Amino acid sequence: MIQEKEGVIEWVFIFSMTEDGRLIHLVADKGFVIEPGEEYIGPPEMVNVAYQVSTFQLET
Repeated sequence: MIQEKEGVIEWVFIFSMTEDGRLIHLVADKGFVIEPGEEYIGPPEMVNVAYQVSTFQLET
């Protein structure tokens, strides 16, 4: 995922979703707040969107 803020790319990061639905951070630019190997624990809405994207179920 690439996050753009005010027209500037701020972070580039990659997560992997485990079979039980956890998001694990794999790699990112320097300064990203989650270390590689850590689980992303965030709002259920964000985890749900990540799951939908990883399974090609995202509706527009």
